[in-house]
Amino acid sequence: MECVLCDSRKFVFAFKIAGQHLLQCSGCGILARGTPQPAGTAERAGVEREMLERLLQEEMALRGVRGPSAVLGGESPPGERALMGVALLDDVLGGDDPLATLRSLRARLAEGGVLLLATSPLDVGPLRVPLAASPSWQAPRHLYMRREHLHLLMLKAGFAEVWMARERVGSAADRSERAPLAARAVSAAVRLGLQTGLMHYERRRMTTVLVSARALPAPDKPKLSIVMPVYNERATFRDSIEAVLAKDLGQVEKELIVVESASTDGTTELVRAYAGRPGVRLIFQESPRGKGHAVREGLKAATGSLVLIQDADLEYDVEDYDALLEPLLAHRAVFVLGTRHAGEWKMREFSGAPLLSLFFNLGHVFFTMVLNVLLHERMTDPFTMYKVFHRDALYGLDFVCNRFDFDHELVIKLVRKGYRPHEVAVNYASRSYGEGKKVSVWRDALTWLWTDLRLRLGALGRRPH
Repeated sequence: MECVLCDSRKFVFAFKIAGQHLLQCSGCGILARGTPQPAGTAERAGVEREMLERLLQEEMALRGVRGPSAVLGGESPPGERALMGVALLDDVLGGDDPLATLRSLRARLAEGGVLLLATSPLDVGPLRVPLAASPSWQAPRHLYMRREHLHLLMLKAGFAEVWMARERVGSAADRSERAPLAARAVSAAVRLGLQTGLMHYERRRMTTVLVSARALPAPDKPKLSIVMPVYNERATFRDSIEAVLAKDLGQVEKELIVVESASTDGTTELVRAYAGRPGVRLIFQESPRGKGHAVREGLKAATGSLVLIQDADLEYDVEDYDALLEPLLAHRAVFVLGTRHAGEWKMREFSGAPLLSLFFNLGHVFFTMVLNVLLHERMTDPFTMYKVFHRDALYGLDFVCNRFDFDHELVIKLVRKGYRPHEVAVNYASRSYGEGKKVSVWRDALTWLWTDLRLRLGALGRRPH
Protein backbone atom coordinates (compact mmCIF):
# COMPACT_ATOMS: atom_id res chain seq x y z
CA MET A 1 0.00 0.00 0.00
CA GLU A 2 1.29 3.47 -0.91
CA CYS A 3 0.10 6.61 0.83
CA VAL A 4 -1.77 8.87 -1.57
CA LEU A 5 -0.50 11.92 0.31
CA CYS A 6 3.18 11.46 1.26
CA ASP A 7 3.98 8.39 -0.93
CA SER A 8 5.14 6.40 2.09
CA ARG A 9 4.79 2.61 1.87
CA LYS A 10 4.98 2.07 5.61
CA PHE A 11 1.61 1.58 7.30
CA VAL A 12 1.19 0.33 10.86
CA PHE A 13 -1.83 -1.20 12.56
CA ALA A 14 -3.88 1.46 14.38
CA PHE A 15 -6.94 -0.41 15.71
CA LYS A 16 -9.73 -2.76 14.70
CA ILE A 17 -13.37 -1.74 14.50
CA ALA A 18 -16.46 -3.46 13.05
CA GLY A 19 -14.28 -6.33 11.88
CA GLN A 20 -12.05 -3.98 9.85
CA HIS A 21 -8.37 -3.26 10.41
CA LEU A 22 -7.45 0.42 10.34
CA LEU A 23 -3.89 1.18 9.24
CA GLN A 24 -2.04 4.45 9.80
CA CYS A 25 0.61 5.92 7.52
CA SER A 26 3.82 6.34 9.50
CA GLY A 27 4.62 9.45 7.49
CA CYS A 28 1.60 11.76 7.46
CA GLY A 29 -0.75 9.89 9.82
CA ILE A 30 -3.61 9.39 7.36
CA LEU A 31 -5.81 6.38 8.19
CA ALA A 32 -6.90 3.69 5.73
CA ARG A 33 -8.96 0.52 5.96
CA GLY A 34 -6.93 -2.61 5.48
CA THR A 35 -9.38 -4.08 2.95
CA PRO A 36 -10.73 -2.31 -0.17
CA GLN A 37 -14.22 -0.87 0.00
CA PRO A 38 -16.92 -1.32 -2.66
CA ALA A 39 -17.19 1.50 -5.16
CA GLY A 40 -19.81 4.17 -4.55
CA THR A 41 -20.00 3.69 -0.78
CA ALA A 42 -18.56 7.04 0.27
CA GLU A 43 -20.37 8.79 3.11
CA ARG A 44 -22.76 11.52 2.03
CA ALA A 45 -22.17 14.74 3.92
CA GLY A 46 -25.05 16.56 5.58
CA VAL A 47 -25.52 19.01 2.69
CA GLU A 48 -28.07 18.55 -0.10
CA ARG A 49 -27.48 19.37 -3.76
CA GLU A 50 -29.64 22.52 -3.80
CA MET A 51 -27.93 23.93 -0.74
CA LEU A 52 -24.46 23.07 -2.06
CA GLU A 53 -25.23 24.78 -5.36
CA ARG A 54 -26.23 27.94 -3.52
CA LEU A 55 -23.14 27.77 -1.30
CA LEU A 56 -20.93 27.36 -4.37
CA GLN A 57 -22.42 30.49 -5.93
CA GLU A 58 -21.83 32.39 -2.67
CA GLU A 59 -18.25 31.16 -2.54
CA MET A 60 -17.61 32.20 -6.15
CA ALA A 61 -19.07 35.64 -5.46
CA LEU A 62 -16.92 35.97 -2.32
CA ARG A 63 -13.80 35.25 -4.35
CA GLY A 64 -14.89 37.44 -7.27
CA VAL A 65 -15.28 34.56 -9.74
CA ARG A 66 -17.94 34.41 -12.46
CA GLY A 67 -18.65 31.74 -15.02
CA PRO A 68 -20.12 28.27 -15.56
CA SER A 69 -20.25 25.90 -12.61
CA ALA A 70 -21.34 22.37 -11.79
CA VAL A 71 -22.43 20.42 -8.68
CA LEU A 72 -21.25 16.82 -8.84
CA GLY A 73 -22.25 13.71 -6.94
CA GLY A 74 -19.33 11.56 -7.99
CA GLU A 75 -19.93 11.87 -11.76
CA SER A 76 -17.67 13.72 -14.19
CA PRO A 77 -18.39 17.33 -15.15
CA PRO A 78 -20.55 17.55 -18.27
CA GLY A 79 -19.07 18.83 -21.54
CA GLU A 80 -15.56 19.97 -22.30
CA ARG A 81 -15.81 23.67 -21.48
CA ALA A 82 -13.56 24.91 -18.67
CA LEU A 83 -15.53 25.53 -15.49
CA MET A 84 -15.11 28.41 -13.03
CA GLY A 85 -16.72 26.53 -10.14
CA VAL A 86 -17.15 22.90 -9.10
CA ALA A 87 -18.81 21.51 -5.97
CA LEU A 88 -18.61 17.89 -4.81
CA LEU A 89 -21.74 16.57 -3.13
CA ASP A 90 -20.41 13.20 -2.03
CA ASP A 91 -17.33 12.67 0.10
CA VAL A 92 -15.46 11.17 -2.85
CA LEU A 93 -12.15 11.90 -1.13
CA GLY A 94 -12.82 8.84 1.01
CA GLY A 95 -12.19 6.64 -2.03
CA ASP A 96 -9.05 4.80 -3.05
CA ASP A 97 -7.40 7.69 -4.93
CA PRO A 98 -8.66 11.13 -3.84
CA LEU A 99 -5.58 12.79 -5.35
CA ALA A 100 -6.54 11.58 -8.82
CA THR A 101 -10.08 12.89 -8.28
CA LEU A 102 -8.81 16.33 -7.30
CA ARG A 103 -6.35 16.47 -10.18
CA SER A 104 -9.04 15.58 -12.70
CA LEU A 105 -11.21 18.39 -11.34
CA ARG A 106 -8.23 20.75 -11.38
CA ALA A 107 -7.75 19.97 -15.06
CA ARG A 108 -11.36 21.00 -15.80
CA LEU A 109 -11.23 24.21 -13.75
CA ALA A 110 -10.01 27.41 -15.35
CA GLU A 111 -7.26 29.37 -13.60
CA GLY A 112 -8.77 31.05 -10.58
CA GLY A 113 -11.73 28.68 -10.54
CA VAL A 114 -13.33 27.62 -7.24
CA LEU A 115 -13.63 24.13 -5.80
CA LEU A 116 -16.11 23.50 -2.98
CA LEU A 117 -16.20 20.22 -1.10
CA ALA A 118 -18.58 19.07 1.66
CA THR A 119 -16.85 16.51 3.86
CA SER A 120 -16.49 15.27 7.44
CA PRO A 121 -12.89 15.27 8.70
CA LEU A 122 -11.93 13.24 11.74
CA ASP A 123 -10.87 16.24 13.82
CA VAL A 124 -14.16 18.17 13.59
CA GLY A 125 -17.14 17.60 15.85
CA PRO A 126 -18.41 18.41 19.31
CA LEU A 127 -17.56 15.02 20.81
CA ARG A 128 -14.23 14.33 22.47
CA VAL A 129 -14.20 10.54 22.24
CA PRO A 130 -11.47 7.98 21.57
CA LEU A 131 -10.68 7.84 17.86
CA ALA A 132 -11.75 4.21 17.55
CA ALA A 133 -15.14 5.04 19.10
CA SER A 134 -15.98 7.83 16.66
CA PRO A 135 -19.26 7.36 14.74
CA SER A 136 -17.30 8.25 11.57
CA TRP A 137 -16.24 4.64 11.25
CA GLN A 138 -19.81 3.59 10.50
CA ALA A 139 -19.32 4.92 6.96
CA PRO A 140 -17.71 2.34 4.66
CA ARG A 141 -14.95 4.64 3.43
CA HIS A 142 -11.40 3.72 2.50
CA LEU A 143 -9.52 6.80 3.73
CA TYR A 144 -10.06 8.91 6.86
CA MET A 145 -8.45 12.33 6.99
CA ARG A 146 -7.97 15.30 9.28
CA ARG A 147 -8.21 18.88 8.06
CA GLU A 148 -4.46 19.12 7.53
CA HIS A 149 -4.59 16.05 5.26
CA LEU A 150 -7.29 17.73 3.18
CA HIS A 151 -5.20 20.88 2.87
CA LEU A 152 -2.10 18.93 1.82
CA LEU A 153 -4.12 17.05 -0.80
CA MET A 154 -5.42 20.34 -2.17
CA LEU A 155 -1.89 21.76 -2.39
CA LYS A 156 -0.56 18.61 -4.06
CA ALA A 157 -3.38 18.67 -6.62
CA GLY A 158 -2.70 22.28 -7.64
CA PHE A 159 -5.12 24.24 -5.45
CA ALA A 160 -4.38 27.11 -3.07
CA GLU A 161 -6.16 29.61 -0.80
CA VAL A 162 -7.71 26.72 1.08
CA TRP A 163 -10.34 27.61 3.68
CA MET A 164 -12.39 25.25 5.84
CA ALA A 165 -15.52 26.21 7.73
CA ARG A 166 -18.29 24.46 9.59
CA GLU A 167 -21.39 24.30 7.40
CA ARG A 168 -23.92 27.00 8.25
CA VAL A 169 -27.32 27.46 6.64
CA GLY A 170 -27.33 30.73 4.75
CA SER A 171 -23.63 31.28 4.16
CA ALA A 172 -20.52 29.49 2.98
CA ALA A 173 -18.47 31.48 5.48
CA ASP A 174 -18.09 30.38 9.08
CA ARG A 175 -20.25 32.89 10.90
CA SER A 176 -19.14 31.64 14.31
CA GLU A 177 -15.70 33.16 13.70
CA ARG A 178 -17.29 36.61 13.49
CA ALA A 179 -19.77 36.12 16.33
CA PRO A 180 -19.53 38.21 19.52
CA LEU A 181 -17.62 36.75 22.43
CA ALA A 182 -20.84 36.00 24.34
CA ALA A 183 -22.21 34.01 21.40
CA ARG A 184 -19.03 31.97 21.20
CA ALA A 185 -19.27 31.29 24.95
CA VAL A 186 -22.82 29.97 24.46
CA SER A 187 -21.56 27.81 21.59
CA ALA A 188 -18.86 26.40 23.86
CA ALA A 189 -21.50 25.56 26.48
CA VAL A 190 -23.57 23.77 23.83
CA ARG A 191 -20.55 21.72 22.80
CA LEU A 192 -20.04 20.78 26.45
CA GLY A 193 -23.67 19.68 26.67
CA LEU A 194 -23.23 17.53 23.58
CA GLN A 195 -20.07 16.04 24.96
CA THR A 196 -21.67 15.07 28.26
CA GLY A 197 -24.76 13.62 26.60
CA LEU A 198 -27.14 16.21 28.02
CA MET A 199 -27.97 17.30 24.47
CA HIS A 200 -28.30 15.39 21.21
CA TYR A 201 -27.54 16.30 17.65
CA GLU A 202 -27.58 15.09 14.08
CA ARG A 203 -23.92 14.20 13.72
CA ARG A 204 -23.39 14.51 9.99
CA ARG A 205 -24.61 18.10 9.89
CA MET A 206 -22.68 19.10 13.01
CA THR A 207 -19.44 17.69 11.61
CA THR A 208 -19.81 18.74 7.97
CA VAL A 209 -17.03 21.03 6.82
CA LEU A 210 -17.06 23.09 3.64
CA VAL A 211 -13.60 23.08 2.06
CA SER A 212 -13.07 25.75 -0.56
CA ALA A 213 -10.00 26.41 -2.70
CA ARG A 214 -8.89 28.09 -5.91
CA ALA A 215 -7.19 26.59 -8.93
CA LEU A 216 -3.96 28.59 -9.11
CA PRO A 217 -0.71 28.00 -11.04
CA ALA A 218 1.74 25.80 -9.12
CA PRO A 219 5.35 27.07 -8.77
CA ASP A 220 8.01 25.34 -10.84
CA LYS A 221 9.91 24.51 -7.65
CA PRO A 222 9.38 25.18 -3.94
CA LYS A 223 10.43 28.56 -2.63
CA LEU A 224 11.22 29.35 1.01
CA SER A 225 10.58 32.83 2.40
CA ILE A 226 12.80 33.43 5.44
CA VAL A 227 11.47 36.26 7.61
CA MET A 228 14.16 37.85 9.80
CA PRO A 229 13.03 40.56 12.26
CA VAL A 230 15.95 42.74 13.39
CA TYR A 231 16.21 45.22 16.25
CA ASN A 232 19.46 46.20 18.00
CA GLU A 233 21.41 43.13 16.88
CA ARG A 234 24.69 44.81 15.88
CA ALA A 235 26.82 42.11 17.54
CA THR A 236 25.18 39.15 15.76
CA PHE A 237 23.34 40.42 12.67
CA ARG A 238 26.15 40.05 10.15
CA ASP A 239 27.03 36.52 11.22
CA SER A 240 23.34 35.56 11.21
CA ILE A 241 22.52 36.86 7.75
CA GLU A 242 25.70 35.46 6.21
CA ALA A 243 24.88 32.03 7.66
CA VAL A 244 21.39 32.17 6.15
CA LEU A 245 22.65 33.34 2.75
CA ALA A 246 25.34 30.64 2.69
CA LYS A 247 22.90 27.84 3.52
CA ASP A 248 22.36 25.57 0.50
CA LEU A 249 18.79 24.29 0.24
CA GLY A 250 19.26 22.17 -2.87
CA GLN A 251 16.23 22.42 -5.15
CA VAL A 252 14.46 24.86 -2.82
CA GLU A 253 14.71 28.49 -3.88
CA LYS A 254 14.96 30.99 -1.03
CA GLU A 255 14.28 34.65 -0.38
CA LEU A 256 15.37 36.46 2.78
CA ILE A 257 13.08 39.23 4.04
CA VAL A 258 14.82 41.41 6.63
CA VAL A 259 12.51 43.66 8.65
CA GLU A 260 14.58 46.32 10.44
CA SER A 261 12.72 48.09 13.24
CA ALA A 262 14.63 51.39 13.59
CA SER A 263 17.50 50.09 15.69
CA THR A 264 19.43 52.51 17.88
CA ASP A 265 22.76 50.68 18.09
CA GLY A 266 23.91 50.99 14.46
CA THR A 267 22.24 47.81 13.18
CA THR A 268 20.29 49.83 10.60
CA GLU A 269 23.50 50.73 8.77
CA LEU A 270 24.57 47.08 8.71
CA VAL A 271 21.23 46.11 7.20
CA ARG A 272 21.44 48.81 4.51
CA ALA A 273 24.70 47.27 3.31
CA TYR A 274 22.67 44.34 1.93
CA ALA A 275 20.47 46.51 -0.29
CA GLY A 276 20.48 45.09 -3.81
CA ARG A 277 21.90 41.75 -2.70
CA PRO A 278 20.31 38.95 -4.78
CA GLY A 279 17.68 37.06 -2.83
CA VAL A 280 17.46 39.72 -0.08
CA ARG A 281 14.54 42.09 0.47
CA LEU A 282 14.78 44.85 3.06
CA ILE A 283 11.88 46.45 4.92
CA PHE A 284 12.63 49.44 7.16
CA GLN A 285 10.09 50.35 9.82
CA GLU A 286 9.81 53.93 11.05
CA SER A 287 9.77 52.92 14.72
CA PRO A 288 10.14 49.75 16.81
CA ARG A 289 6.71 48.21 17.41
CA GLY A 290 7.75 44.77 18.62
CA LYS A 291 9.01 41.52 17.15
CA GLY A 292 5.50 40.31 16.35
CA HIS A 293 4.73 43.41 14.32
CA ALA A 294 7.99 43.01 12.38
CA VAL A 295 7.23 39.35 11.62
CA ARG A 296 3.75 40.29 10.46
CA GLU A 297 5.25 42.79 8.02
CA GLY A 298 7.57 40.10 6.73
CA LEU A 299 4.73 37.61 6.28
CA LYS A 300 2.81 40.11 4.17
CA ALA A 301 5.83 40.51 1.88
CA ALA A 302 6.57 36.76 1.57
CA THR A 303 6.13 35.24 -1.89
CA GLY A 304 7.39 31.70 -1.25
CA SER A 305 5.18 28.65 -0.89
CA LEU A 306 6.97 27.92 2.40
CA VAL A 307 7.77 30.30 5.27
CA LEU A 308 10.37 30.12 8.04
CA ILE A 309 10.93 32.61 10.86
CA GLN A 310 14.59 33.30 11.69
CA ASP A 311 15.97 35.60 14.41
CA ALA A 312 19.29 37.41 14.05
CA ASP A 313 20.70 36.41 17.44
CA LEU A 314 22.60 33.14 16.72
CA GLU A 315 20.61 31.16 19.32
CA TYR A 316 19.52 28.68 16.62
CA ASP A 317 21.47 26.82 13.92
CA VAL A 318 20.63 27.25 10.23
CA GLU A 319 21.91 23.73 9.61
CA ASP A 320 18.57 22.56 10.99
CA TYR A 321 16.76 23.97 7.94
CA ASP A 322 16.92 20.66 6.07
CA ALA A 323 15.22 18.71 8.86
CA LEU A 324 12.60 21.43 9.34
CA LEU A 325 11.67 21.57 5.65
CA GLU A 326 11.61 17.81 5.01
CA PRO A 327 8.10 17.14 6.47
CA LEU A 328 6.66 20.03 4.41
CA LEU A 329 8.33 19.01 1.17
CA ALA A 330 7.23 15.39 1.67
CA HIS A 331 3.59 16.47 2.24
CA ARG A 332 3.66 15.03 5.76
CA ALA A 333 2.82 18.27 7.56
CA VAL A 334 1.48 21.78 7.06
CA PHE A 335 3.05 23.28 10.19
CA VAL A 336 6.42 22.40 11.75
CA LEU A 337 7.89 23.47 15.09
CA GLY A 338 11.62 23.24 15.75
CA THR A 339 11.56 21.97 19.32
CA ARG A 340 14.46 22.61 21.67
CA HIS A 341 13.24 19.99 24.11
CA ALA A 342 12.75 16.75 22.17
CA GLY A 343 14.27 14.04 24.35
CA GLU A 344 16.88 16.30 25.96
CA TRP A 345 15.87 19.45 27.83
CA LYS A 346 17.98 22.38 26.59
CA MET A 347 17.94 24.61 29.65
CA ARG A 348 18.13 28.37 29.50
CA GLU A 349 21.28 29.15 31.46
CA PHE A 350 21.99 32.84 32.00
CA SER A 351 25.50 33.50 33.28
CA GLY A 352 25.45 34.78 36.86
CA ALA A 353 21.63 34.68 37.07
CA PRO A 354 20.53 31.19 38.22
CA LEU A 355 17.19 32.43 39.64
CA LEU A 356 16.33 34.16 36.37
CA SER A 357 17.21 30.98 34.49
CA LEU A 358 14.93 28.97 36.77
CA PHE A 359 12.13 31.52 36.32
CA PHE A 360 12.32 31.29 32.52
CA ASN A 361 12.39 27.50 32.50
CA LEU A 362 9.46 27.20 34.89
CA GLY A 363 7.57 29.77 32.82
CA HIS A 364 8.19 27.72 29.69
CA VAL A 365 6.76 24.60 31.35
CA PHE A 366 3.72 26.50 32.65
CA PHE A 367 2.76 28.26 29.42
CA THR A 368 3.39 25.13 27.37
CA MET A 369 0.96 23.30 29.64
CA VAL A 370 -1.60 26.12 29.24
CA LEU A 371 -1.46 25.97 25.44
CA ASN A 372 -1.61 22.18 25.38
CA VAL A 373 -4.71 22.20 27.58
CA LEU A 374 -6.42 24.95 25.56
CA LEU A 375 -5.63 23.34 22.20
CA HIS A 376 -5.78 19.64 23.15
CA GLU A 377 -2.19 19.17 21.94
CA ARG A 378 1.05 17.67 23.26
CA MET A 379 3.61 20.22 22.13
CA THR A 380 6.97 20.38 23.88
CA ASP A 381 8.09 23.81 22.60
CA PRO A 382 5.35 26.02 21.11
CA PHE A 383 7.46 29.14 21.73
CA THR A 384 10.41 28.11 19.61
CA MET A 385 11.64 30.65 17.07
CA TYR A 386 11.65 28.03 14.32
CA LYS A 387 8.07 28.01 13.07
CA VAL A 388 7.91 26.70 9.50
CA PHE A 389 4.73 26.27 7.47
CA HIS A 390 3.06 26.38 4.08
CA ARG A 391 2.28 30.03 3.39
CA ASP A 392 -1.19 28.95 2.26
CA ALA A 393 -1.93 28.03 5.88
CA LEU A 394 -2.10 31.78 6.64
CA TYR A 395 -4.95 32.31 4.19
CA GLY A 396 -7.88 33.95 5.95
CA LEU A 397 -6.10 34.50 9.27
CA ASP A 398 -5.79 37.93 10.92
CA PHE A 399 -2.90 38.61 13.28
CA VAL A 400 -3.00 41.41 15.87
CA CYS A 401 -0.19 40.75 18.36
CA ASN A 402 2.90 42.96 18.17
CA ARG A 403 5.34 41.70 20.77
CA PHE A 404 6.46 38.21 21.78
CA ASP A 405 2.83 37.22 22.23
CA PHE A 406 2.82 36.77 18.46
CA ASP A 407 4.49 33.38 19.08
CA HIS A 408 1.36 32.40 21.00
CA GLU A 409 -1.00 33.86 18.41
CA LEU A 410 0.60 32.11 15.44
CA VAL A 411 0.53 28.69 17.13
CA ILE A 412 -3.01 29.08 18.49
CA LYS A 413 -4.53 30.20 15.20
CA LEU A 414 -2.74 27.61 13.06
CA VAL A 415 -3.76 24.80 15.43
CA ARG A 416 -7.34 26.07 15.60
CA LYS A 417 -7.45 26.14 11.82
CA GLY A 418 -6.69 22.42 11.83
CA TYR A 419 -2.92 22.01 11.55
CA ARG A 420 -1.36 19.66 14.07
CA PRO A 421 2.21 20.83 14.85
CA HIS A 422 4.90 18.43 13.66
CA GLU A 423 7.88 18.83 16.00
CA VAL A 424 11.48 18.44 14.81
CA ALA A 425 14.43 18.54 17.21
CA VAL A 426 16.77 21.52 16.69
CA ASN A 427 19.94 22.88 18.27
CA TYR A 428 19.80 25.79 20.68
CA ALA A 429 22.21 27.94 22.70
CA SER A 430 20.49 30.53 24.90
CA ARG A 431 21.77 34.05 25.38
CA SER A 432 21.42 36.29 28.43
CA TYR A 433 20.05 39.81 28.80
CA GLY A 434 23.60 41.10 28.71
CA GLU A 435 23.99 39.45 25.30
CA GLY A 436 20.84 41.06 23.92
CA LYS A 437 17.80 39.05 25.10
CA LYS A 438 14.69 41.25 24.86
CA VAL A 439 11.76 39.37 26.43
CA SER A 440 10.40 41.43 29.32
CA VAL A 441 9.67 39.37 32.43
CA TRP A 442 6.89 41.71 33.54
CA ARG A 443 5.53 43.30 30.37
CA ASP A 444 5.37 40.07 28.39
CA ALA A 445 5.01 37.10 30.73
CA LEU A 446 2.29 38.64 32.90
CA THR A 447 0.04 39.24 29.88
CA TRP A 448 0.46 35.89 28.13
CA LEU A 449 -2.17 33.97 30.12
CA TRP A 450 -4.91 36.47 29.24
CA THR A 451 -3.61 36.56 25.66
CA ASP A 452 -3.88 32.77 25.37
CA LEU A 453 -7.46 32.71 26.66
CA ARG A 454 -8.50 35.63 24.43
CA LEU A 455 -6.97 34.10 21.32
CA ARG A 456 -8.48 30.68 22.04
CA LEU A 457 -12.00 32.15 22.04
CA GLY A 458 -11.44 35.00 19.59
CA ALA A 459 -11.94 35.11 15.84
CA LEU A 460 -9.46 33.47 13.50
CA GLY A 461 -9.92 36.21 10.94
CA ARG A 462 -11.85 37.24 7.89
CA ARG A 463 -10.93 35.75 4.58
CA PRO A 464 -9.67 38.31 2.04
CA HIS A 465 -12.12 38.82 -0.80
